[in-house]
Amino acid sequence: MERILNIYLHLPKCGGMSVTDALKAGLGEDRVQIFPNFAIDTEVKLKTRVVIGHLKFGCHKDVFPPVEDIRYLTMVREPVERLYSHWAYLQRQGRMELPIADFLESKRAIVDNLQVRMLTGRDWLEWSEIGEPITEKDLRQAKYNIAQHFDWVGVMDHFGASIARLSLYLKADLPALHHNKWNMREPIPPELAERARELNEYDAQLYQWVKETYYP
Repeated sequence: MERILNIYLHLPKCGGMSVTDALKAGLGEDRVQIFPNFAIDTEVKLKTRVVIGHLKFGCHKDVFPPVEDIRYLTMVREPVERLYSHWAYLQRQGRMELPIADFLESKRAIVDNLQVRMLTGRDWLEWSEIGEPITEKDLRQAKYNIAQHFDWVGVMDHFGASIARLSLYLKADLPALHHNKWNMREPIPPELAERARELNEYDAQLYQWVKETYYP
């Protein structure tokens, strides 16, 4: 039987820890291999069914030893919520001192349509600068990549339904336990939310397209 290897692109603050724990519970921890260094930088074990990491599209080329059939998985999130959650997480980790208003204007790659950025294979690390901004061409490429190379894409707003579909795809009983939430926060001020939308217009379009296409 031909081996299928699945690569789960853990887009930051898009339910990745919950999905990871669901995969471990449903498949067994020995079937899930996590790459913490933003790259597939060690050998992929023969028993591994799902590779997980803050990876970007195109990382299948780094799989060693080579696997003939590799498919992608991911989950997306409403971009303003995702960005605010990402900033708050970095604050709690002591890796971000900027207030949210300054963070939005910081010219960091993670502020500029991070979901489209990762789904097209662009650089994104939190300390890197934007470089060439994300464009409508990147959005089209992200949609194409999802349609052609992803066997599952989840949506945070439909977490239970997303995990149910992932269970069917993997033929495994995955628990839909959504955790690692941060509830102790004030809502993002409206004017800053509007600025975050402006900076992430292509993420917003991608998110809406995924919902309409896969979760109508």
